[in-house]
Amino acid sequence: MSNHSAIACVVTACGLNQELVNRFMVANRLYENGIELFVTTFKGDNISAPGATVTEIDRTDIFNIGYASNAGIRKATDCCDIVIKTDIDCILSPECLEQIESTEFRKGFCWRYWEVENEESIDKATLNPRTMGTVSLSASDWYNLSGYDERMEGYGFDDFDVCRRARLSGCMVPIQMEPKVYHISHDEKHNRSTINPLNRRANIEVSASEWTNTEASKKWGCLV
Repeated sequence: MSNHSAIACVVTACGLNQELVNRFMVANRLYENGIELFVTTFKGDNISAPGATVTEIDRTDIFNIGYASNAGIRKATDCCDIVIKTDIDCILSPECLEQIESTEFRKGFCWRYWEVENEESIDKATLNPRTMGTVSLSASDWYNLSGYDERMEGYGFDDFDVCRRARLSGCMVPIQMEPKVYHISHDEKHNRSTINPLNRRANIEVSASEWTNTEASKKWGCLV
């Protein structure tokens, strides 16, 4: 890959084990592609991610993946031009890593997931037409959006919402099936006990501009 832009990858590992972090780092080989890794964990998780920037946040009663992702994204936008947020149980194909380089102001990407049983079964991947959780935007666009909507406690719909708001702000953000992003299937969802679907269903329908006008967006240095 060329080095015309500094690229960051942000993942959350709050309450998760070291094995998942290790698997992500080995499977994705981000450093070989010139991509800096930013990992958000809870204080006390004691996660090790050599070479990565680890951000620790306080534990909350209901896990808020938007808040956790934003903590890493804010740090990443300070030093990188392009920021991709993905999930800790994903593998980004080499072609996806290459496409990330073409992210620019007002032009980003998001990807559907291809389900696999493990790292060795990629050739048997099947498309999940409903799920996405990997978004690449320029640092300027993340800043202008104030990142993810932190009012949406729990997880689910957060990537759809940020893409929707990005489009309404003038960004071109296609939802793509190719190049592939692989998702390692698992019966037990991470942080399952903190899902709050009622709050998320209500919040997904709020005004797209409302999040950037809340007090929370002050963390991004935005005027409210």
